[in-house]
Amino acid sequence: MNKREEYMLLYAEFDAKLPKVCGNCGSTSDLQMHHIVPLINGGNNILSNITRLCTDCHSATHGGHNFVKLARIGSRNNAKSGKRAGGSITYGYDSKNAEIYINEAEADVVRIIYKLRYVYECSITEMPIILNELAIPTKRNAAKWSHQAVKKILVNPMYFGEYVYEGVNYGKLIAPILDDEMKRTVDAFNEKYEGKRVTHKQRVFIDGEAV
Repeated sequence: MNKREEYMLLYAEFDAKLPKVCGNCGSTSDLQMHHIVPLINGGNNILSNITRLCTDCHSATHGGHNFVKLARIGSRNNAKSGKRAGGSITYGYDSKNAEIYINEAEADVVRIIYKLRYVYECSITEMPIILNELAIPTKRNAAKWSHQAVKKILVNPMYFGEYVYEGVNYGKLIAPILDDEMKRTVDAFNEKYEGKRVTHKQRVFIDGEAV
């Protein structure tokens, strides 16, 4: 695996851990990932070598070339068309030639995750345990499911067809994995537990087996 492929695999982790602010000017808009020491110059894909820069600062870092801004425009145009705009692909989906389509095997896992949370009312603490006990694979074959991975799936509007890129919702442009009935179930759950902690009180059955 080359460093660029490794970076794409680690993108979601970096995105979750880095502050949502330009490391140079403090801007909170038009942010992009940037390797402090470029990969081509021997830099590595470690958190200490990654920062966020706004488009202007990122362009200035690369000698003021417009390719950074042009790449950003291209990504936004892709998002407006419901195509892959960059970064790691969301669990439950795959892409080819920028077209996004449902990964049916992973989509079934997404439905299980939503059912565990919003139908069986499992706590976030026990959900990764259940998924690991069922030996359900992660997107990139990580050793096991984490709380962070589960939470990320539970708050992603893409599963209902909404395409959100860089905090902007471009509308229902993606094939949904979850239906309107599940959306109503999620809304009812959130209303029921607003400001409260979910404590699981029952065994969950999947395909007739308790988990």
